[in-house]
Amino acid sequence: VISIGERDPELAAVAAPLFDRDGRLVGALCVAGTATRFADADLMARTRAAILAGARSVTGILGGPAELFDE
Repeated sequence: VISIGERDPELAAVAAPLFDRDGRLVGALCVAGTATRFADADLMARTRAAILAGARSVTGILGGPAELFDE
């Protein structure tokens, strides 16, 4: 999920869910910062890729369906 200025015009965030071995949502991995920082398309793409890779890794460690993060 990407949020830019939805709740506060100055804030932005990128987040992905984390799942356990039963496929239950157990948390989220998130990076948040100022909206001006996330305005850079290259930075947003790198942040999104890092969050997805991290969520895939943590979900895999938890025994969850890491393939959900395959694009």
